Amino acid sequence: MVKWSFILSIVLFSSIVVNAQTYISDNYASIGDTVYLTKCELNSENNYDTSGSNFTWDFSNVVGQSQDRILFKNPTQTGFTILQYPYIFNSNNVNLASSDGKTIAIGGIQQTNVNNYLKKTTSSVEQRASSFDLSINGTSLSIKNTFTSADVLYKFPINYGNIDSSNAEYSIYIPGNIYFRQTILKRKNSVDGTGTLITPYGTFSDVLRMISTVNQSDTIAIAGTGIKYEYNYRELLWFSASKKYPVMIVKQTLIGNSYITDQIQYLDTQQFFQPEALFAYVPLSPSIGDTVQFQNLSSNAYEFLWDFDDISSGSLNTSSEINPTHIFNSADTFNVKLISTNGSLHDTIALPILVNSGLSPIANFNSSESNICQSNSIIYTDESENASFYQWTFEGGIPSVSFEQNPNPILYLNSGFFIAKLKVSNSNGVDSLIQEIQVINCLNQENLNDKSIEISVNNSNKSISISGVEGRLITYILSIDGKIVESEIINSGNNNINISKLNKGVYIFYMLYKNNLITKKIVIE
Repeated sequence: MVKWSFILSIVLFSSIVVNAQTYISDNYASIGDTVYLTKCELNSENNYDTSGSNFTWDFSNVVGQSQDRILFKNPTQTGFTILQYPYIFNSNNVNLASSDGKTIAIGGIQQTNVNNYLKKTTSSVEQRASSFDLSINGTSLSIKNTFTSADVLYKFPINYGNIDSSNAEYSIYIPGNIYFRQTILKRKNSVDGTGTLITPYGTFSDVLRMISTVNQSDTIAIAGTGIKYEYNYRELLWFSASKKYPVMIVKQTLIGNSYITDQIQYLDTQQFFQPEALFAYVPLSPSIGDTVQFQNLSSNAYEFLWDFDDISSGSLNTSSEINPTHIFNSADTFNVKLISTNGSLHDTIALPILVNSGLSPIANFNSSESNICQSNSIIYTDESENASFYQWTFEGGIPSVSFEQNPNPILYLNSGFFIAKLKVSNSNGVDSLIQEIQVINCLNQENLNDKSIEISVNNSNKSISISGVEGRLITYILSIDGKIVESEIINSGNNNINISKLNKGVYIFYMLYKNNLITKKIVIE
């Protein structure tokens, strides 16, 4: 009897040891910690859902693509004074802040310098506030947001079998009916597994697996127009007491009745992935004296060098900020360059920024001719003032539109009176000018059925052959929508036109020969 009692004690003790993993508040990140999360390619071969006691998750096959860096710091060191944001200076409210340094840009709206303010205690980690800079079409706003009720991210200690839930709410309001957002979060955490996790970073034999399921309800109004939508997702998180942050995070979005994996990250050391430099800016058409807000959209980069190509600005011509601003004090085109760096790796991008004078545009242009014969062209030359963007419309012309400052010569094949219009604009206004031109029928339209001229398409060798002609030919091939796709001048000899670069389809063939304009529909197969 004593023997069986001893064996039973060993079994029970082993069972307790298997499930003895725990994760406490002291294990979680503190001020001064830096966390690197490697983001992976989506891998459909892995089963991230299955869990249990004494389970082994082998995800050593995931492949990293990029990396995020999370910095943990003192809330008082996030760029605010006590007068600007007194809430975060009270340690009874928050005592930890985190930031990933990312920029989110959608159209003319940019979100930067995001900080999440946390309250970390022996019993939980809660998000109680946030802040970020918001730029809307060049107007910068500092948004400070205190939660009505905190989002309880984790409750400590984290043990196998734990289940807890919380409800959170916050609102963001920008006066002037510009922007309003109300978010309600319902979170449920369930610790459903223990065991060993294997990632490319290492093997962790003491992990706890948690499912954090979130139902997010958002009501958003922009300029008075509101929408409401639901966003349901969950995070699968693996915790090891040896690390300050989950050693793996798999994010899944609820689509229909199934959770679909859309992000995989694992805790890692700093990796030097090839950076990709990218930026945008607002306003898109700045004037002299405007503050241009640059939106850094680079990936895999932690150091930046900007060159604004504005030598007259002196020391302000360069910047190492993530999202700098710059004021251009002259009207010109500036080739702004960004170098994004990750360790010894770097990438460079340069974009032209056209700065206008701040005056409204005045449309004006000159045409080489106002009266021409059919099958001739007119050259249009811009003479506008203070223009940044150009839109030409050529009635009866080929092509019929252009967005170049000085378009290529415009061909007219039909006779009549036509309008040429130029519309110019910049951030200060719009102006337009119209001119009338006359195209005269100086040619004889020929009927091919009555002539010895033959035009045939040879689809086998991708050519058009012309017979029954001698001397100089001018040919055009137009697509059905009126665009010139091929043109050629033949002076003598071989009357074959190469059409190997043209796609299959129906085209219109025009030929000017001895003061005759000859047309034919052709089919390229």
